[in-house]
Amino acid sequence: MFIALTFALFILVNRRLSAELENELVDHQKTEDELRERGESIHAITDSANDAIIMMDNDGNVSYWNPAAEHILGYKSEEVIGLNLHDLLTPERFLPSYHAAYPEFQKTGKGDAIGKTLDLAALRKDGREIDITLSLSAVNIKGAWYAVGIMQDISERKLSHELIRLRLSLFEFAAKHSLGELLQKTLDEVCVLVNSPIGFYHFLEEDQKTLSLQTWSTRTLNEFCKAEGRGMHYGIDQAGVWVDCVRERKAVVHNDYNSLPHRKGLPEGHAAVIRELVVPIMRGGNIVAILGVGNKPTEYTQKDIEIVSYLADVAWEIAERKKAEEERNKYSNDLKERMKELNCLYSVSEIIRREDISREEILKLCPDIISQAYQFPEITACRIIWGDHEYKTENFRTTEWSQRFAIMVHGRQTGSVEVYCLGGKNQESYDDFFLAEERNLLKNIADLLGRSAERIQAEEQIKHMATHDPLTDLPTLRLAKDRLAMAMGMAGRHKQKTAVMFIDLDGFKNVNDTLGHDAGDFLLKTLAQRFHSCIRKTDTIARIGGDEFLLIATELKSPDEAAKIAQKVLKLVSKAAVIEGQKVFVSASIGIAFYPDHHEDINQLIKLADEAMYRVKYSSKNGFAFANQTIK
Repeated sequence: MFIALTFALFILVNRRLSAELENELVDHQKTEDELRERGESIHAITDSANDAIIMMDNDGNVSYWNPAAEHILGYKSEEVIGLNLHDLLTPERFLPSYHAAYPEFQKTGKGDAIGKTLDLAALRKDGREIDITLSLSAVNIKGAWYAVGIMQDISERKLSHELIRLRLSLFEFAAKHSLGELLQKTLDEVCVLVNSPIGFYHFLEEDQKTLSLQTWSTRTLNEFCKAEGRGMHYGIDQAGVWVDCVRERKAVVHNDYNSLPHRKGLPEGHAAVIRELVVPIMRGGNIVAILGVGNKPTEYTQKDIEIVSYLADVAWEIAERKKAEEERNKYSNDLKERMKELNCLYSVSEIIRREDISREEILKLCPDIISQAYQFPEITACRIIWGDHEYKTENFRTTEWSQRFAIMVHGRQTGSVEVYCLGGKNQESYDDFFLAEERNLLKNIADLLGRSAERIQAEEQIKHMATHDPLTDLPTLRLAKDRLAMAMGMAGRHKQKTAVMFIDLDGFKNVNDTLGHDAGDFLLKTLAQRFHSCIRKTDTIARIGGDEFLLIATELKSPDEAAKIAQKVLKLVSKAAVIEGQKVFVSASIGIAFYPDHHEDINQLIKLADEAMYRVKYSSKNGFAFANQTIK
């Protein structure tokens, strides 16, 4: 009997333990499934990010490398996992600091760079150094400290700022230095920007056949070239292959100079040439000067052409002013006689430089300034034609006695500047009414207006590139924050609301995965165009991530108005897009936060809208929700 009871009790205990074990296994499997789902979500986010996201383990080796890192740095993930991060990316000049600081990070996860965003430089796979911002954080995994870095390539932005800064500094330099010094200074700056040890700047005479040798970069003269030539004139048919830019009338690149069949021998004392980039400077349909650089360690690229072309044009603009200034100094005895012409040019230049005046206002002011510079302003009339518009003096009428010069912008005629003699001096003929200096004045003003337009276009393009997404041409997060700050200020003054809508596309990753990134790009551009149809002129729609957008709705009186806008967005997004004959559908999850109701800080408003969006994303999708409220 005792044995039977013992056996029964053993069976009961065994069954209970088996049941508990089974429950633990089920819970363990559930936990694993949840962790796997979270991991997949995190990977989806990091894989779609525009910023490079990199993780480094406690030994300094790469343990994670997202697609944006592949794009920015040139290495595929499988190439770098397990390799030392700093051996791959860190320029040599930063290595001592890294080696000094890393042991402390390995032990404690602390360091001067942790928790900060720094402007640094990184090496790409092709050996090119790029400017980056790097945000570093530390995470402890199983007792070991790992570093997570979020990296942005800011090379384009820094280059834009550097070109603008350089242009201004060259203008300042020109005020206190000679033309030769100015040209050499320009060459030195260009060579630094495109990493070229040699550089030259030569003029081309009006006959388009004769070169006037001007100057070489400081490094060229000091380290490479001992050939004489400054001030010499000789025909382009005697020059080397670098004058291909004159024959072709465009920038030329010879990345393998020695392989060129038509190359000529170099003069004694000339620097050996490995590769070269040569740019012609055009004015009024003619080539006026040539700027060349050479012997960059790597091949010249399209970006190098753009940089050299821009600075070559700036150099010519400044050189022209400098040459005019030196000419005025040379003929100082004529200064008083030509004062009106100079005042006219100065006035027009000052108007053009002003940042608080529009082009139309400039063109309205110029005719009166120009007519007053002529020897008989009372019988002189002026007209400026720009496109389909005319700007003229009150006394304007056409006569047979006139001067006219075209306004050229990037080699194309955009308009003209015209001056007419109205007669009335009791002369039988006014054929010789205009002085040669007045003719030159009008030509200079026409050229000045053309160059001003070119400069404004270039600067506007640079500014636009710095604040707009290159794919959709929508504002970036930086510009969106600026506009949000202005909208919040306006809302505060007028007791209104401003809505911040965080929009994330549902199903966009599937489009990329099944149809390819070109299809995804086409869809993003299509949606960007649709967004404009559902917002007002005072609203802003910005692209802030791979498939993330930020909509700023202003002048709202109630949340219902924001809800109507969100419903329009949902409707437009869910409309089919036809890609290569195939209908593609996506939807959107939208989170909405209000100023001043939810917060008065820009970043917190965006964060609240982002959190509201994720509530929609993880529940129903294809809907919207207000911050701290239920999904609509």
